Amino acid sequence: MRRYISPEQADRFKRWAREKTVMFVPWSTVTVCRDPDDDYLLALAKDCEANFLISGDPDLQTVKRFGITEIVTMREFNDLFFPL
Repeated sequence: MRRYISPEQADRFKRWAREKTVMFVPWSTVTVCRDPDDDYLLALAKDCEANFLISGDPDLQTVKRFGITEIVTMREFNDLFFPL
């Protein structure tokens, strides 16, 4: 992760994620991504009404937005919420 964000950003994100994380099991079936193995992540984002899906996966990055979910890299997310 340090290749993409600073150690300080990583620490702030980890603290934030521990407070905000909720376990969720998707129930929808989605067939959108060019890699079908990634569709479960889009189903999860849809079912939990996620604002963001953080992924560096190029197959998910090509989708950019799915419903209300914006697909961003870790660096993009950190720049938005945890700028230096």
